[in-house]
Amino acid sequence: MLCGPFGPEAIRSYRMLRLLADRLASAGCPVLRFDYHGTGDSPGDDEGASLPGWAGDIGVAHRELAARSGKNTVAWIGLRLGASLCALAAQTARTGLGLLVLWDPVISGLSYLEIYRSQSGPRAGVAFETMGFEFSDRFRNDLSTLNLANMSLPPGTRVTAIVGSEDSHAVALKAALTRPEVALDWTVSPAVAEWNSEKALNSAVVPMQLLQGIESKVMERV
Repeated sequence: MLCGPFGPEAIRSYRMLRLLADRLASAGCPVLRFDYHGTGDSPGDDEGASLPGWAGDIGVAHRELAARSGKNTVAWIGLRLGASLCALAAQTARTGLGLLVLWDPVISGLSYLEIYRSQSGPRAGVAFETMGFEFSDRFRNDLSTLNLANMSLPPGTRVTAIVGSEDSHAVALKAALTRPEVALDWTVSPAVAEWNSEKALNSAVVPMQLLQGIESKVMERV
């Protein structure tokens, strides 16, 4: 199950996630991609955006994929904010989560907000928007309290975390995940940051080695 990013990052990563979905499907793994409430083809609007609501969407998508595929376990692959949502949803997941892939997760919601606040453009009646994507008051409030370093995953959770560098946020996340009851595979890959750069936005570069690694991890667990 692929859980994509939000806003401009969703646009930048669309082709890459589609390619990953095709690779997994070709390898015999049932795949589900979906839009969170108020995004893409899902009902709702920007005002309905909320982290708890979108984390709930992941639970719904999990049950749908499990029912359609007949699989007892499902791998969640989350990219950027999608990875953060997966982590939030995983804290209350009951059964069937075979692997949690946190791919360049948004660890600090405040730092994420600052990135997009600096890119925000003026728009009548909207306090904060960037590239046509609105950050509602509720959404900004949710992000301001997001800190994955404070999360606690259920015992037995298997996590593959991929970060671009070990900055202070990544170090804090690694410490939170380094517990006896969590099986952690921690990878630092420069390719993580490349897709989100301005250079990558205008190129067709896809980190194939990284996609192959994620595919291998998923196929081991489902």
